[in-house]
Amino acid sequence: HGGIFSAKYAHVSRLQFRAVYTLSKYIDEGTTNTASPQDLSDRRAERALSLQDQRHRFTISGLFRMPRTELQIAPIVSFGSSRPFNIGAGFDRKLNDIENDRPNFLSPIGRPEWRRPQGKPATETKNNLALSPIGSTGSLPRNYGLGPGTRTFDVRVSRNFAIGEHVKLRTAVD
Repeated sequence: HGGIFSAKYAHVSRLQFRAVYTLSKYIDEGTTNTASPQDLSDRRAERALSLQDQRHRFTISGLFRMPRTELQIAPIVSFGSSRPFNIGAGFDRKLNDIENDRPNFLSPIGRPEWRRPQGKPATETKNNLALSPIGSTGSLPRNYGLGPGTRTFDVRVSRNFAIGEHVKLRTAVD
């Protein structure tokens, strides 16, 4: 499910802006080429937020044509909300030769959030999870962790050169 809202602005031929906001929710059953279900006979139990789920995303882009030099500068700035991540047991507890088993809840916890490697340890979360018994699957839902938000900045500088009457060469640096 999702929706996209966008706005454009152009001033003559030297300046253009575009802003885009995306609101979405992406649910799947983990059937990508990088994920296998924890229990091969119960795909429905795998239904959860996708690794690709990003609830909010805001992007601003533009094109500036510089006078006299004919340089074109095209920046893109993007901000996105967090994406889920999977919390695994680290090895095969179900004994099905697939190392994607998850731990069990000992008590209800909120969604664990990503932390920087040198950050405060997630002691409360760790104390509320336990390995599932050998031969069984864990009760923690797939992609239950909450990852960091995203932000990117990209810029392209380019210029066109006329080579003869019908041929143009565009040079660009990203």
